[in-house]
Amino acid sequence: MSVLILENGEVIGPFKTIEPLEDRLRCDGVDYPFTVIGEYTIDENDGLAPVEARPPIVPLIVPSRKAFKIMKRTEYSPGLSWYDHIIATIEAIPDPQQREDAMTDFMKSLYFERYSVQTLSIGALAGLSIAQLDWFFIEADKLP
Repeated sequence: MSVLILENGEVIGPFKTIEPLEDRLRCDGVDYPFTVIGEYTIDENDGLAPVEARPPIVPLIVPSRKAFKIMKRTEYSPGLSWYDHIIATIEAIPDPQQREDAMTDFMKSLYFERYSVQTLSIGALAGLSIAQLDWFFIEADKLP
């Protein structure tokens, strides 16, 4: 298997066959004009080394209905979902007004923003890492 690596680093492929023609490449029967792809290299790794995948894009916002589904489906620790853990974390806030405000913000939000003060604060209080929060937003965004 071979891939095209464009000048900007974009990887196209893999392809079983890449046929150089006068003004284009024909890759598994699909034409890629040079005027479109520009400068390129062909990496013929023959399947021996995997092509480096691009990291998933972390959505900046997800609807709360999707967020709550993922929280309830994901185990934080044995027998405890992310949802239950976050609720317990909010309930443990000592100041009654801050606790009420945090619970209202959490339960009544129409959507969650990845980099909002609310998300970062609750995530930090709940002991969730940046990678866990990124995963959470990616998985929530996948739901219908």
